[in-house]
Amino acid sequence: MTRNTTQKKPKSPTKNLSVAAHNFVVHELACRQYQIYCELFEIIKPRQNRKILTPKTVTFDVVKDLTNKDQEIFYFFDDFASVGLIQNQQTIVIRQLALTDIDIRRRAWAYLLNAFLALKPINPTIYQAIKSSMPNEIAKEIFEDELTIANVLKELGLDRHHYDYQARLQQSKKPHALPLFVDLIAEEMQNEA
Repeated sequence: MTRNTTQKKPKSPTKNLSVAAHNFVVHELACRQYQIYCELFEIIKPRQNRKILTPKTVTFDVVKDLTNKDQEIFYFFDDFASVGLIQNQQTIVIRQLALTDIDIRRRAWAYLLNAFLALKPINPTIYQAIKSSMPNEIAKEIFEDELTIANVLKELGLDRHHYDYQARLQQSKKPHALPLFVDLIAEEMQNEA
């Protein structure tokens, strides 16, 4: 009988944290990724279902602010969808990790890119935001190649016309501009005359 001699890495201990505006914030190296996610992705709140007794508990990977000794501040850098559902004073589970700056940047961009790749249909606006912001070296590490629409479509198993069709749809959607109040008054006065 052989004995397993491989050593397991000790898991980082988890702890509960009552969320407040000052103790659970986005890491500065993940700010742009979080901004893109908040501005361009739809945050979907789970529907309440009486048959589900306990919601799934999400554990957030965080890094701790070691410079501030007075307060415990934890920085998140991925799982933006779950972060968007957190309410003030809600108790969450966090796992403190010791990560380098490049690890934090890589995980934040990887999360954003995976969220983009999971969208159906493909979203050209989000692709352009990621393409214009993601550093080339990070794209090559995560995507194993240049971040081009051809490579994205290949990854998704889609033809080019899928992207072109969505791009045309987004270009044809013009934002509805509300008329100025002064213009409405002038129009009303012309209608009365």
